Amino acid sequence: MKILVIGVSSQTSVGYLLAQHLKDHEFIFASRSGKLGEACDVTNNEAVAALIFRIKPDVVIHAAGFYREETLGNIQDWQAASSNVLAKAFGALVVLNEAVKNAVPIVIFFGGKMEHADPLFAPFVVGNGAMLVAVRFAAEHSSVQAYYLEMGLIIGSSMGKLIQGRGQGVHDEEVHIETLAQVVQGIISGSYANGSQIVLY
Repeated sequence: MKILVIGVSSQTSVGYLLAQHLKDHEFIFASRSGKLGEACDVTNNEAVAALIFRIKPDVVIHAAGFYREETLGNIQDWQAASSNVLAKAFGALVVLNEAVKNAVPIVIFFGGKMEHADPLFAPFVVGNGAMLVAVRFAAEHSSVQAYYLEMGLIIGSSMGKLIQGRGQGVHDEEVHIETLAQVVQGIISGSYANGSQIVLY
């Protein structure tokens, strides 16, 4: 299958690591910088529309939205917080809209824990919640099969290393990339119900 992953900017991005374990599929990577493939900002509806129309993927994975430490009551950088939430929430709407228009069968969202999450993850958790709601809405009201993957720290990924490097006060469960690969392959093979929230820890 042809799998488009939006949000892959380095060889330690989760989407890039995933591709190394799913060699039977063709992967196309996209990010704002376009370092490893296509240049595409997930919040730019025209860019996403053009990319999906041109690539014609069988699967789209939304892996965009960077981690940033912010606690409620102490958010200082509202522009960064807004960018994080927009990438996940508005980006989810954009991706699903274009997936429906272009008859993409499967859309997978990479997210994280929402309940009992680390208090430092405020914008990240709000964005994740929006993605989960988008998945459930799409499963009920569209032809797209949509899935939300609730992940902990992916060992070896750039985000995992960043969070682990913060040390005290930051905690989350570790997940091996092989586990993620098994779940994604299971989705492609039809092992999970449409609209599933799949917990990987």
